[in-house]
Amino acid sequence: MHTSETIKIKKSPYIKYKGAINSPNNQFYLGYSLLCLEQYGALFTAQEISHQPHLWRQLYKELSNKAEEWRPFLLEALAKPDLQIVLCGAGSSGFVGKTIAPWLRQHSGLNTYSYAVTDIVAAPKHYLDINKPTLLVSYARSGNSPVTDHVKLIH
Repeated sequence: MHTSETIKIKKSPYIKYKGAINSPNNQFYLGYSLLCLEQYGALFTAQEISHQPHLWRQLYKELSNKAEEWRPFLLEALAKPDLQIVLCGAGSSGFVGKTIAPWLRQHSGLNTYSYAVTDIVAAPKHYLDINKPTLLVSYARSGNSPVTDHVKLIH
């Protein structure tokens, strides 16, 4: 675990945690200054990670407000005893499923799996069982992509 001490990467004076050094406009992401993140090509990634909590809270509010639209569909799907739930995303979105699938399996008892959408497109029969009802949950940072649309057509 880091403290407010300098992290020694090429002895940059800008690699310090928030409060330890001033950054232009006093902007920090994940505790690192803008200059540090730009220097190491990590600014975009740090900004994306930093925005996630807000985005997840926003999604929760939107889903809660529209529950009457999606709840009947989901309850019908979840009532099927042999339902398989497949979470899929591409790139960093794929890590979301890898993170939550084990938790969902453990806490719900449902057959929940996570696969990269690119893996499903490349070999759908290896990942999707056409003999079982499947709830495919496709997600992406930027909405639907051609790859996720292709998965929906395959299944």
